[in-house]
Amino acid sequence: MEEAKNPRPMVILDSSPLITLALFPVHQPALETILAFADVVVVETVAVETTAFLKYRDAVVIKSLLDAQKIKRHELPVTKYDDLIGAYNKVDEGERDTIRLALTMPDARLILDDAAGFVVATHFDLNPIMLLDLLVLWVRSGVLEKSVAQKIVASVASRYSEAFVNHTRFKLGEL
Repeated sequence: MEEAKNPRPMVILDSSPLITLALFPVHQPALETILAFADVVVVETVAVETTAFLKYRDAVVIKSLLDAQKIKRHELPVTKYDDLIGAYNKVDEGERDTIRLALTMPDARLILDDAAGFVVATHFDLNPIMLLDLLVLWVRSGVLEKSVAQKIVASVASRYSEAFVNHTRFKLGEL
């Protein structure tokens, strides 16, 4: 009997973590490093939002990965929570729509780096995680090599507070 292989982790990214991974390189954009072992999913709103200005390098990277279907894009789903989610006016449209998508994909891990979106997603029992914490989780579970996670953290550090980056480095150092 053949042993079942672990499925690739699936993550739903909002605009901020998607742009961060596309913008900062680790030999190649960090996003491409992650796509080597994980499936990345975005809602159509985020796909459009992050590729609107092709004069920016991150938009070009994201568009090429969407066009090659390496990043999977999903139409905006209809959920029974749409009116409730829509009432959160401190959460932008991309985050609201990302939360809606996450409600329809229970096997995917929701990645949000915005505090308001994080709180709203938590209210819907989605258990979101921030991008840097996802890297720590993947190292712990053996999905990502520690040295690669450390390089990604170093590359994207300017996008996060110094305390958060230092805390992430500390957690990686304990592994």
